[in-house]
Amino acid sequence: MSKREAIIKYIREQVDEEFEPDQDLLDIMDSVTLLQFMVHIEQNFGVTIDRSELMIENFESVDTVIEAFFETE
Repeated sequence: MSKREAIIKYIREQVDEEFEPDQDLLDIMDSVTLLQFMVHIEQNFGVTIDRSELMIENFESVDTVIEAFFETE
């Protein structure tokens, strides 16, 4: 399973509504869910999310999350 597929699967398990990968994550996640999502990324993918990366633009979609936190690998 790719990182993208794993992230989509995780989000679908966490939110109670229909979710499309290009959907703005801030529209479907409350602050607690978003925090849990960030912890999930750090723990399951071995990345560290720096405070400077905590920008709204980085959570606009699954793809922006991947670009923000994984593209530098």
